[in-house]
Amino acid sequence: MVDKLTYYKVILEEIDTLRTMLRPTATGHIHTAISVLESRLYYIKEEMRAKTPLRSETLLNEEIK
Repeated sequence: MVDKLTYYKVILEEIDTLRTMLRPTATGHIHTAISVLESRLYYIKEEMRAKTPLRSETLLNEEIK
């Protein structure tokens, strides 16, 4: 199993890759994929925050911007 931070970073890279594939028309499916992945990032970030002590919150925020 991949740790959450690595997983988060991989999804960010995938979103960046998908954004390079966007065109003015006929890429609605890519917009949908980006939206789903961004939603997943939100939940991963919340999971990491829930498991991170308060004193490490600043470090976590810096790492996953």
